[in-house]
Amino acid sequence: MRAAIFKELGKPLVIEEVPKPQVKENEILMQVKATAICIADIYSIKGQRPLQLPHIMGHEAAGLVAEVGSGVRNFKPGDRILGNAIVTCEQCYYCKKDLEQLCENHKIIGTDSGTQGAFAEYYKLPAQNIYQLPEEIPFDQATVITSPLASAYHGVQIADIQRGDTVVVYGSGAIGYHAMLGAMTYEGIRALVVDTVDQKLQLAREAGAVAIINAQHEDPVAAVNRLTDGRGAAVAIEAVGSLRTVNQAILSVRKAGRVVLMGAPWEKIVIEFDNYRKDFLFKEVKISSSITNRKDEMNPLIQLVRTKKIDLSRSISLTLPFEKINAGIEIVKNNVGNPIRVVMNFS
Repeated sequence: MRAAIFKELGKPLVIEEVPKPQVKENEILMQVKATAICIADIYSIKGQRPLQLPHIMGHEAAGLVAEVGSGVRNFKPGDRILGNAIVTCEQCYYCKKDLEQLCENHKIIGTDSGTQGAFAEYYKLPAQNIYQLPEEIPFDQATVITSPLASAYHGVQIADIQRGDTVVVYGSGAIGYHAMLGAMTYEGIRALVVDTVDQKLQLAREAGAVAIINAQHEDPVAAVNRLTDGRGAAVAIEAVGSLRTVNQAILSVRKAGRVVLMGAPWEKIVIEFDNYRKDFLFKEVKISSSITNRKDEMNPLIQLVRTKKIDLSRSISLTLPFEKINAGIEIVKNNVGNPIRVVMNFS
């Protein structure tokens, strides 16, 4: 099979013929039809997430069942599928507490060393990490479900959104944009989006945001207060991961507001209040964090996409043939055109 191999730091991936993975008893081999480039792949290429090289990256994939292990009963060759690359141990303290998203021994297939990812014609996953893909969902959109939408939707659920809530999302990249789409599945909510890039804000407006706020031109906290009769939003979702936006998100919520931090910064973050009593203590604000998803959230999420309650038609910024994967990586790495997702298709 063909695979794009990460051989040397700072060098393009090399497409070569490699052996096809062999499935074990409870595994499924996917014939990859579409695979997306994630920022985690870029972190690896830059050396921020060290890998043992050579390595085949990629963890957002959809395709067809090529082969099933002898213990697999619910899938057969030819089925349309998508994969969740996060494999949990089911034995650690958190897995036994039904908190698999916090598994102490989790492994991301394609992202962690010693695994083979989806930048290849075939991709192997445990059967419990594979989901049926309805005909209504194209393969390229299915890649979005596997990671950015799934991660964002888990954070949305943590936010405990109620009917009629105003939700402000800081950052309209892959996580923030899909968090907004997830929030909009709740009845009667008003989505406000904060960013500094007009192109991203316009995309959010087209997708249903009732107001967009360019933080380069106005104070987003003041803007949120103005749009909520001076109270603040019920929920703030922070999907940038900067000191400024973390603090702004906390200040943007009303009394009894909820804040979910989903941005993943590399630098130190300090939360500060000019008036701790007024701005936080007396407001009973709840602050949570979220970074990944659970397997039991995947099938309900797939149905939300199938029924168009979540519309992923704007999520794919660019599709390229697999042979041009290095061009796609450069686009994502350099943020050319502010892409939400760049997807590689296999012919």
